Amino acid sequence: MARPKKLTEDTMRATVRISERDWEAFNAQAKAMGVTRSELIRLIAQGKIPLGQINQQAIALGKS
Repeated sequence: MARPKKLTEDTMRATVRISERDWEAFNAQAKAMGVTRSELIRLIAQGKIPLGQINQQAIALGKS
């Protein structure tokens, strides 16, 4: 996967603790949507993908 584009605003590094199973599911969801994990987090944070709607968004994008 190519390196993501540099963002125009400052970013910060964050750490989360989740189970291995959930991490694998998160990775799989990002891959199915054709975005990086960071992009998926930003999309959720910006409200572009409402919580609980990730699978429907992937379907709408034709990525699942």
